[in-house]
Amino acid sequence: MKFRLNPAGFDCLPISCIIQEALFNNMKNRFTLFAAIISVSALFTGCFDFTGENGKLDGKVDLQNANVQPVMINQDLPVKKVVITSGKDKNEFEVEVASTDAQRKIGLMHRKSLDERKGMLFIFQNQGYMNFWMKDTLIPLDMLFINQNGMIEHVAKNVQPCTSKDSRNCPTTNSVKPVKFVVEINAGMAEKLGIRAGDQVTWI
Repeated sequence: MKFRLNPAGFDCLPISCIIQEALFNNMKNRFTLFAAIISVSALFTGCFDFTGENGKLDGKVDLQNANVQPVMINQDLPVKKVVITSGKDKNEFEVEVASTDAQRKIGLMHRKSLDERKGMLFIFQNQGYMNFWMKDTLIPLDMLFINQNGMIEHVAKNVQPCTSKDSRNCPTTNSVKPVKFVVEINAGMAEKLGIRAGDQVTWI
């Protein structure tokens, strides 16, 4: 009767070895299954962040690891009342104020609508020639380019959203003259209210 090595490396009888091999293979299969479960769990843990503030579960996706770009949302900006004097008429708008680089870059992007008497006021640190584009802007706008003395230098009417997926194809709208402020309102409002170059703009 010939001896052979069992899975653990010791000599054994054939029948004994068969039984020990079966037990060994069973344990090995269980270990393989357990290792697979651990690997899959680690993979999902790397893609999702399941903990929120104070360790509570909230199912948030880790956008950085998932390589997904978040969509811009409306900014929480201060609000002022703009008064545009056109001859004897005074027209008021409630505007959000974008005064930092980050706020100005977002502007009215991704807004699906804008109330008739609302808009946005862009404030720049220095007066100069300003260029605006309509990348990721969903609604047409009128742009009022205003100098440091509060006078409208140029009105760009009915500026349309850029529909090109390539931002290099998005045209720019320039101020024509040096300005320090820009007010954006719904397209058609300047025509409707008679707002034009030379009108005076104040805000409180």
